[in-house]
Amino acid sequence: MFKLSLKHILSRKGRLILTALAVIAGTAFLNGVFVFSDTIKGSFDRLFASAYEHTDAFVRSANVIEGDFGDDTRDRIDLSLLSVVESVPHVKSAFADVQGTAAVVFEGATVGQDGPPKYGSVWSGSENSPWSLKEGRGPEGPNEAVIDGASAKKSGIEIGDTITVTTLEQQRDFTIVGIAKFAGSDSTGGATFVLFDLPTAQEMVIGDTSKVDSIVVVGDGTVSQEQLAESVQAAIDDPTVET
Repeated sequence: MFKLSLKHILSRKGRLILTALAVIAGTAFLNGVFVFSDTIKGSFDRLFASAYEHTDAFVRSANVIEGDFGDDTRDRIDLSLLSVVESVPHVKSAFADVQGTAAVVFEGATVGQDGPPKYGSVWSGSENSPWSLKEGRGPEGPNEAVIDGASAKKSGIEIGDTITVTTLEQQRDFTIVGIAKFAGSDSTGGATFVLFDLPTAQEMVIGDTSKVDSIVVVGDGTVSQEQLAESVQAAIDDPTVET
């Protein structure tokens, strides 16, 4: 049986070689995809760790919804909690944040690379936000937006230009009023960010102006992060406070 099988294989050397090459190429491709994905994830992790190094706590829902492919999501929390958090002793500042998928089109072309995500989020104007202005001003009202510096440069977007933003909730045209830096850099790890004022971000990204994804908390430096988190947690009910 072995000799017969060997004879059969050797009689089709070309097919054997092509099959082997296909297996090798497929394995190499998958390995490359995993390495690329890990590299992107590592870049984002380092970027966001640096951006939020002065943040002391995050308030967000404790209810995690597990996705089929590891893309876990959390329930949203009430915007009304922001005023409660701001009133907690030793809290210097706090601002609400939402974030979700947002595709940007400029002059008929999609802005951003294939692979890295495309986000819509909040321009808070807070000095403790990782976002700062490179040019222009912050957005005001339902038809103004700010875009990250790297995306603006690659796509040729300038202040005064009109972009079209599509989210899971709606599609709308916006006038660019500002170009932003993230943690002092034009780069956002390859991701594209378009930023709105809070009510507009809520409408565009989550479709609910009474909810937010999280509240970012900065302390006054007189107590530890753990003590601050405990104080904030005691002031609210269901959402969890993390440092």
